[in-house]
Order: sequence, then structure tokens, then C-alpha cells
Amino acid sequence: MVEAVLRECRSDSILARRPRVVVAVSGGADSTALLHALTRAAPRLGLDLTAAHLDHGLRRGSAGDATKVAVLCDRLGVPLVSRRDTPAGGGEDAARRLRYEFLREVAAEAGTETIALGHTSDDQAETGLLHLVRGAGLEGLAAMQVREGLRFRPLLGVWRADTQAHCLRHHLDPVEDATNRSPRYARNRVRWKLIPLLETFNPQVKAALTRLAAGARDEHDVVVGEASRWLAGQPVKLDRRDFRALPVAVAVEAFRQVWARARDGGPQPGSAELLEQAGRTLRSDRTEGMLNLGSGLTLYVREDRFWIGPRGQK
Repeated sequence: MVEAVLRECRSDSILARRPRVVVAVSGGADSTALLHALTRAAPRLGLDLTAAHLDHGLRRGSAGDATKVAVLCDRLGVPLVSRRDTPAGGGEDAARRLRYEFLREVAAEAGTETIALGHTSDDQAETGLLHLVRGAGLEGLAAMQVREGLRFRPLLGVWRADTQAHCLRHHLDPVEDATNRSPRYARNRVRWKLIPLLETFNPQVKAALTRLAAGARDEHDVVVGEASRWLAGQPVKLDRRDFRALPVAVAVEAFRQVWARARDGGPQPGSAELLEQAGRTLRSDRTEGMLNLGSGLTLYVREDRFWIGPRGQK
């Protein structure tokens, strides 16, 4: 466990120049093992650790979990930032957004560019499978990366069973969250129903899913690079004939990047269906056309040029 953490930390360019880390600690086995392993690795890497725990107060006993995390951090000598904040309206999605907002705030206060998360290979397999059944493309199949912006996942190559064994070996006492078995949440249904079913076809299906994610990531990186290179040589109003000549996957990614640029790099609200509709508009024989992309943006087509701009633009 410690060697896995050391390997990922040493290969991370951001940690090399700013070795300050906020560690998200829910109190479960994964985040407990991560915090413990990081404290073992910290002296060898010069890491400055701060733990962060958010109690959503959505279930009975959550305050006790916060106390357990505080005891753990005291034992390991790691400063802790802990807060209780219930998401408006409740719900897992709202809780997740609130949790990441909290972690970003702690990271900003700590002056760090790294939030360490305890996601494991099991989480990678589950995420990829969730994206697959929802109809994701290459980016969705690629699931998670070790480094995505502030988010850093040094346990992504470690199985959940290994984090549990690490906690047992080092006499750690992780929290057992009963909601992790509730069929109310899609991830739990994938974890406890779908993956066991798939294991009757292939006992190593989780390993197969993580290999699929790695392959999809490599292919997606190639597509992103090709799309970026094409866009680098284009004017603001793009050449529609050149766009049509691109491989479909590269064209779709190029359009995503144009869309993100029009939104100043913000998240894209469009669905896969909207992307397909945009592709049909650009490949059609019509010399003029418009498509409402939402958020005040419109795709404009004029002869052999197209661009994305504010609605009502002439």
C-alpha cells in the first residue's frame, strides 16, 4: 500500500513542485488506508498533509464517524478540518457536489493543488461499468485518472480488499457505512448485483474492466490530441469541409472543444443526442442553419463555415 502511494506520488509533476496535500477522509477503509499510507510516505517525499472530513448529517451515526476520523487524525499526527453541512434537499448528487465544494475550499485555504481521494481499482471498474450502461463514449469508458485537476487518486491501482487488509494489519478501525449496501444508489446496485452476475461469466471481470478503462484512456488521449491539432490551425469561423473530412471521433471531440471554448472552458450541458444533432447539421447539404445548444449559445452554419456564438448573433 505504501509503495503504491509512493510510486504515484513520485510520478506526479504537481506534487513535485508543491508537496502539500489535502486528504479526503470519510472514515471508511479506503480513505483510512490512504491517510495512513500517506503518513508513512510523507517523510520520504516531504509531504505536508491536512485531512478533511465533511459530515453530511444524512444518516444516524454520522457524528460518531466524524469523531472516529478525529481520533484517527490525532493518532497519526495529521491536522484535520472537519465540518457538518447537510445538502439542501438531501440526495447523493447534492451531497457529492457539496463534498467537493468543501474539499476545494480546504485546498484553497491550505494553498495546495492536490486533493487526495481514496478511489481504488474496484471504484474504477464500477465507474466504467456505470458509464457503459448509461451509453458513454471513450471518455466515459476511461472512467477515472490518477490525476484530474485538483483530484489525485494514488490508490487507483489498488484493490478494495487491499485497503481492508491494510487497515486490519495496522490495527485501524474504519467506519462501516450501512448506506454502501443500500440498493437505492446505482453504484451499490452495480457493486452488489451487476458485478457478481458478470463474475459468473468471467471471474476476473473487474480486472477486465480496469484494462478496458486504461485502453479507452489511451485512445481518448489520441483523439483529443488530433482534435486539438486540427483546431490550432483553424480561424474563429471553422472550415466546414475540413471538419467533414475528419474521422468521426476526432470531429466529435473537436466540436466538444469548440463548445467548451465558447463557454469559457465551463462544463458542457449538452447530451449525446444534442452532439449527434450538431454533427448531422454540420454534415448536411444545407448552406445555412442554426442549432440551439442551450445556455444562450447557438451553432451557426453559413456556407462553408461554422461557429458557436451567443443566441441572436448575426
